[in-house]
Amino acid sequence: SGNYLITEEIRRKRRKRLCVGTVILVALAAIVGALYGTTFGNRGGANAYGSTSSNYWNVGEPVTFYVTSDVPYNNAEEDQLSRDLSRLPNDAEFVVHLGDVGLATTTSCAETMYEGASSILKSSSRAPVFVLPGNQDWNECPNPDAAFDNWMQYFHRFEDNFSHRFAVTRQLGREENFSFLHNGVLFIGLNLVDGTIPDQTEWNLRHQECVQWAEQALNDFGLEQYRAVVILGHARPTALLGDFFWPIINDINDINKPVLYVHGNAMQGWTVYKP
Repeated sequence: SGNYLITEEIRRKRRKRLCVGTVILVALAAIVGALYGTTFGNRGGANAYGSTSSNYWNVGEPVTFYVTSDVPYNNAEEDQLSRDLSRLPNDAEFVVHLGDVGLATTTSCAETMYEGASSILKSSSRAPVFVLPGNQDWNECPNPDAAFDNWMQYFHRFEDNFSHRFAVTRQLGREENFSFLHNGVLFIGLNLVDGTIPDQTEWNLRHQECVQWAEQALNDFGLEQYRAVVILGHARPTALLGDFFWPIINDINDINKPVLYVHGNAMQGWTVYKP
């Protein structure tokens, strides 16, 4: 439809259970839903982009991480999320929660919403957990400023609740955005939400800052240092986020690397985007 920047194919099967899969990076794509496992690997030799594995640090090693989003919305989902996290396979290097740790309409974004989700993530996962904000975490809330303060209180630098060796950097003035390089894969986490726009000026500025952070991450490392890029955010790539995605699509074309955009908030299972 006209609301989307790129065409999409939707596998209409919503899942809120732990799933494990292998993704080969060939285009800008997205994974949506509850808890998914994603593995990146290269078995050596020349890749599809004309580079050899010797150009990348530990290129022959897979990178396996799990993502979840839009959970928990009720007591049953709290229990399910706790069980899923406690059963993470041993290959889990880290987990990313892509936002929406509750529903604004049912919780009014009370502090207990953030506190409860934070407790589950900390106590149930043996792997480090990164957390990004979703629209139900702040801009759909009755008081968006207070909601974001709560989000920052409970989820800012959340990965530091775990023992890890990731060299994580964060954007000055927008600390929820992060990046790190791991085994030749560059991960970029961004505050990208959809839904209600409380302040158009803030909305536009945040997108500009997300573009700046993504471009800085792409440029801070030499092209020979990463074989693939994973961009993490909450929102689907709709027209509401066009001022972020159009510049980034140009950057992606310039670096000529496989890129994966992983997001939540689609509520429809797997979605494959075709630039």
